[in-house]
Amino acid sequence: MTTETLQSLLLSCFRIAIAVYLVLGIGMFVFQRQLLYFPDKQVFDIKSFGVTKPFEVIAVPVDGAVTVRSWYQPPTAENKPVVVLFHGNAGSWGMRSQRIMPRLAAGYGVALVGYPGFEGNPGKPTEATIYRSGRGVIQALGQRGIAPERIILHGESLGTTVAVQMATEFLVAAVSLEAPPASMALVGAYHYPIYPVQYMVWDKFDSLSKIKNVKSPLLIIHGEADTVVPVAQGKALFAAANEPKEALFVPGAGHGCDLCSLAVEYRLHEFYGRHVP
Repeated sequence: MTTETLQSLLLSCFRIAIAVYLVLGIGMFVFQRQLLYFPDKQVFDIKSFGVTKPFEVIAVPVDGAVTVRSWYQPPTAENKPVVVLFHGNAGSWGMRSQRIMPRLAAGYGVALVGYPGFEGNPGKPTEATIYRSGRGVIQALGQRGIAPERIILHGESLGTTVAVQMATEFLVAAVSLEAPPASMALVGAYHYPIYPVQYMVWDKFDSLSKIKNVKSPLLIIHGEADTVVPVAQGKALFAAANEPKEALFVPGAGHGCDLCSLAVEYRLHEFYGRHVP
């Protein structure tokens, strides 16, 4: 093979690699919300968990005529607060009994925030519409006599970013974050390091820039072996957060229900008990 032929072959390979890179990058940019949100559209029914007491449906307008349903059950134990729960970017509340039932069993009030496109709700999930869902639920609780100082915000994965945003708007009793991303741009850069993700992301969910505005007591829980949202991001949020703050970094635990353990539940309830009058 001559030098000219080899150079021509290398140039062709380079051009193909650049073309593939650009096509994949454009595809990621155009379809990024399909890569970010994986909703289960099955209508949520709390009875599937064996709960006989019905939940009240809270309807929140989020985008024009689109109204999203969330679910609320008041505390069953005297003086218990309401835990407002925000789930992650995949599935639905129907897959998360292990995060709902311990709160109910302990007598807490529980509000399950629904997202557009999830749980049988209409609409499409975006950063703005998900924030509107969370905001609307907290405002609805206020109309039912539940002041922010009687509310705890708990988020899981992407839901932690919603909890952080709500905590900058409402001075709640406490905030607990489970496997929190610092921002979607940083998570994207972790998974796709060859692309300039920070310039491509529409739904930024930038908790790292907001955490300094959270004045409520904070607990961060993160698995040391998390390969979806690396624990370094949870540690960065913890470093940037205000006091009072606590952290539980769990050795060997990954993402999702690796953190559904008695030790984590004990720490959550102990944290809530110390910070809610």
